[in-house]
Amino acid sequence: MGEGPHPPPRRTVVLTHALAALAVLIVAASAAPAAAQAVRSIYTEASADTCRETRVSAPDEGAFADYRCPGVLGWGVILHEDDSRANITLVAPSRRRHDLNLWQVVGNGFSSIGPRAEWRVRGRSGAPHAFIVRYAVTEGGDGQEPVSYLAVARLSADGACVTDRVAPGRRQNETARALADQRGRACLRVPS
Repeated sequence: MGEGPHPPPRRTVVLTHALAALAVLIVAASAAPAAAQAVRSIYTEASADTCRETRVSAPDEGAFADYRCPGVLGWGVILHEDDSRANITLVAPSRRRHDLNLWQVVGNGFSSIGPRAEWRVRGRSGAPHAFIVRYAVTEGGDGQEPVSYLAVARLSADGACVTDRVAPGRRQNETARALADQRGRACLRVPS
């Protein structure tokens, strides 16, 4: 009889299968945190046309109004309009209010918000970590076209603040999302 290859001993086969199974588990375990941290966007309405009016000025007062807009995962949005300028206050799940002060940190001319807000969320059921909204502001005075910025706000248990003002451009949305997903960005200061 000829000499051919001999099958490996049973112990070697079992050990090889065990190592392969272990390798699969290691790869799956290392991918799980990355999948759990995947960032996704949730969109909500953020304009006076689509949100519920909650307060409006009397005829003898200046023109102002507040609107309650939908939020996500326990967060709420209050849109303020006053003298043709717009601002947002975010309401945390704790019901604490955080004024984004858009009319001072992004631009103080005539302004409008919306029509949508983008919430950046890590993981399947994670809390939102950032809020992005379009803020159109007239910077040069009467007759000028508004400049359409994206305001990026950081959200945390401690509060919310605007961290970035993204100017119009070809990759404005992608830039705003990348900034929103960076941890530890500082709040913009009100110009003095």
